[in-house]
Amino acid sequence: MAQKLEKAVFSREIKGELKPLMKKDNYHNIFALTLDWLVIFGSAYLSIYTESIFIYLLSIILIGSRMRAFDNLMHEACHHSLFTPSYPSF
Repeated sequence: MAQKLEKAVFSREIKGELKPLMKKDNYHNIFALTLDWLVIFGSAYLSIYTESIFIYLLSIILIGSRMRAFDNLMHEACHHSLFTPSYPSF
């Protein structure tokens, strides 16, 4: 039979140190979304118009990394911690 895990208990000091990290920040998240899209479109543009295999491979890596960044942002949005309630959490 599987053992039941004990719930972690953190001191008030640790909770106080973590509190600023849990604050929602609309401006940095909008910047992150915009930058991710710019990197994707810029990589695609360079890949198409330079016709260089090196740029093509670099674009694959850059686009893949930004897709992973979107996954992180989507995870935050699922927990309603990406934007404050006045902004839509897509």
